Amino acid sequence: MDRYRQAGAGARESKAPRPQRGPGTDLGPPLRTALLTEQLRLFSRNYGWQVLANLVVATTCLLLFARSVGTLEKTLWWIGLAINGILRFFPVRLTQPGHGLDARARHRRLVAHLLLDGLLWALLILAVPYPHDGINPPFLVAIVTGLTAGPVPFLSVLPGGYEAFSIPPVLALAWREYAGRSDPFLGVSMALAVVVLQAFATKIARLNGTAVRERILRDFRLHGLLRRSKRREAAVHSLLETSPDLIGLLDAEGRWQLANGATLEAFGMNREDLIHVEPHRLLQQLPDTQTRQSLGLFMRAPEGTAREEILLRRTHATPRVLDLLHCSLPDTVGGGSLLIGRDVTAQKREALARQLRDRLTDASLRGESPDKALGAILDSIAEHLDLLWIAMARISNSGAPLSVAQGGRLHLDAQSALTLALAPADPPYRIVYPLAHNGLHYGTIAYRPLVPEALSDEAKEWLARLSWDLGSACELDAAQTRLRTLAHYDELTGLPNRAFFVRLLTEIAEGAAHMNALQAVLFLDLDRFKDINDSLGHAAGDRLLLEVTARLRQTARTGDIVARLSGDEFAVILRDATRMSDIENVIARLLTAMRAPIRIGTDQVSTQASIGLTIYPFDESDPQTLLRHADLAMYEAKRQGRDRWSLFEPSLDRATRDRQSLQKRLRKALAEDCFVLHYQPQIELATGRVAGVEALLRWRDPEEQPQSPEVFVPIAEESGLIIPLGEWVLKEACRQQKLWMDQGLTLQIAVNLSPSQFQDPDIHHRVCEVLRASGTATDHITLEITERAAFADPEHARRTLDAWCQRGLQFAIDDFGTGQASLSYLTDLPTALIKIDRGFIAPLPDDPQHRAIVEGVIHMAHQLGRPVLAEGVETMAQWEWLKAQNCDLAQGYVIARPMPAAAVPDWLAMWLRGQSLSHEQGVFVASTRAAAFI
Repeated sequence: MDRYRQAGAGARESKAPRPQRGPGTDLGPPLRTALLTEQLRLFSRNYGWQVLANLVVATTCLLLFARSVGTLEKTLWWIGLAINGILRFFPVRLTQPGHGLDARARHRRLVAHLLLDGLLWALLILAVPYPHDGINPPFLVAIVTGLTAGPVPFLSVLPGGYEAFSIPPVLALAWREYAGRSDPFLGVSMALAVVVLQAFATKIARLNGTAVRERILRDFRLHGLLRRSKRREAAVHSLLETSPDLIGLLDAEGRWQLANGATLEAFGMNREDLIHVEPHRLLQQLPDTQTRQSLGLFMRAPEGTAREEILLRRTHATPRVLDLLHCSLPDTVGGGSLLIGRDVTAQKREALARQLRDRLTDASLRGESPDKALGAILDSIAEHLDLLWIAMARISNSGAPLSVAQGGRLHLDAQSALTLALAPADPPYRIVYPLAHNGLHYGTIAYRPLVPEALSDEAKEWLARLSWDLGSACELDAAQTRLRTLAHYDELTGLPNRAFFVRLLTEIAEGAAHMNALQAVLFLDLDRFKDINDSLGHAAGDRLLLEVTARLRQTARTGDIVARLSGDEFAVILRDATRMSDIENVIARLLTAMRAPIRIGTDQVSTQASIGLTIYPFDESDPQTLLRHADLAMYEAKRQGRDRWSLFEPSLDRATRDRQSLQKRLRKALAEDCFVLHYQPQIELATGRVAGVEALLRWRDPEEQPQSPEVFVPIAEESGLIIPLGEWVLKEACRQQKLWMDQGLTLQIAVNLSPSQFQDPDIHHRVCEVLRASGTATDHITLEITERAAFADPEHARRTLDAWCQRGLQFAIDDFGTGQASLSYLTDLPTALIKIDRGFIAPLPDDPQHRAIVEGVIHMAHQLGRPVLAEGVETMAQWEWLKAQNCDLAQGYVIARPMPAAAVPDWLAMWLRGQSLSHEQGVFVASTRAAAFI
């Protein structure tokens, strides 16, 4: 209960809300002025004589009063009048609603001010002296002021209902005037009579003023509504005329009642030809039957809302495209319909131009001819511009005509349209714009108007811009063509590249799936192309490839596809062969064409080709696999002796898979440290002294039998594993050499470097870092490089070997005689051991040719001051013959097989014990014991 009581108390104590100002309370300056003027006019006609008489009497009384009193009395009187005016000003301000007070507060303050005003008048009248025997001016002034203030409401400072507050000064005057006389009742009666007359006159004046005020307000508001209505009508008219949209009002019969300027401009008519004209007469003014039918059906649309895009053809003018909206109006507003539209000609033209560019770009991206796709759009352009014929012709970079697309009512054959489009312009009947961009010419766009004078300048400018836009699109098409050529064709030969060849092979295989014809895939590789390229230079190699390309094109049949896959690798698709003999005949012609010598400048070179063949559908593989199978067959042809062809067999694929499996196991073996080094001794033939050992790599494969280096080393070379594998061999050999030295065993260890290792630019730093890390003496390590690796880049070989010689390293040329190096390069290299390949040693001593070769190598090496080592010595006969030829060193099974590092010390002890016999017997016995030991 207390809570509710407190809430009620709070509600009672809250201030009253501020009253809102009503619409008729605050009068603007124009209305105030009109109201004042009208009241003055009415008052001067009804109360003018009274005001004039009061003014005369009041002025006379004031002048008489001024003459009958002294200066002090005058001063007090005028001060009182000033205070009275100030007090009367504030009540007027307090009566205004916008002062911030509610009605009750304003009433209280007004009463207080008026009481103070009345008491001031009474005090002034009683206090100011004046002669008793003269005229009483204050009494007369009070009477005149009261009578004047009553009848004139707009001059009175007292609002209606407050006239009684003028009673105190009047009673004070009466008391002052008649207090000393014999008849005071008469004075009081006269004062009361003045008050009654004042109240009566004020009431009448207020009633008259209220009526006048209401009539003036009504007339003023009516005139204001009329003026606002006219202004609104002018604004609506201005809005309609300045609107770019079409706005019209139709009655129930379809006659136009209202149309703005945009509507008249779109229809090309005057206002008299459109407004209040019968619909059928209006439609007869349009020149085109299709336009009349479309617009007539749209204007007679049923009730509701309808929207349609209409092509409006006009007499001697370019057609316009209008997007019209038809809305039915209810009967409450008179019925009829409202027509709103917009001229979308520019948007429609831009849409057609955009479609034209997009079709051209899409066709360019797909690599297709855009002529068919562009024809429909050119028809639309001809319809929207009233063109008899329009065509777009394209030319090549050399200016040769390529293609043409045309549209319009006139259709020519392709050759005539192309000729007419590229011919010089014949204005105004045939206009030609160039398709150019950035100074490059891609063709023309030509058109012929149906009525030349009807084509507007705006349409001509749009067609000119269209030609510029199409020029930029043609430039993009040319760039796409260049990119497509670079992406699909070989830059040197112009043949399809590998990616495009696979795509073509896919399409051919899909098309041949339901045919009985054979599709042969040939993989062709040039034999010894690298040697020609290295010896004569890359420019000569490029000319050779161009000549090979020309021969392949001449030899292939019509419809066959020739491609360059990479480097000196080519591929051919022999399409739709009926018999195997047809394929064999083409291959035979290809091999014959490749054998013919080719002249490159002043040089004449000969090259052959190895060809691999696979046939679809016998080989039902995907295109990538077909190409891989043909590649495998090509490598088989190379293994068989080159300059021949080989047919793919599944066994070739199995061999490839075996190599891939071996490569994976090699990687795993390298990661798991499954390799070991075996060492084979090298013996001086003259003394039988052990000169050193060669470190040979062996693979302990836990999954299978031990793998031969001749099997896994080539795989390591192909896969790039030979680099880390060779570095491991060098580290392990250095570690073992350091271990033997710590045991008091001094042996020279020869380590093989693969060609890939030796061609590494950082090989010198790698070798030095391994030697430094292992602490091995450099003069106890011999690095062996093959002849092919040493002379592939003689300058690199010379720099590297010189650097190694300065560090104390020794090196040997391995497999000497198997390469194609010039013997003159040998003189440029530092002193090195020459190792004769085992292929030359095996036939000795029975083969006279090999005897001559080995004798020549030994003699040449000794003449150059180079020691010689024979590899693969397996019989005593070979030992004796080599010794007789003064060969320095020997290595082979006749001495010892490769052995683990742990077996080397025991073998050396056994070899030294065998040396206690005669030299010849010692060698034989030691080798026999060593073989048995190992």
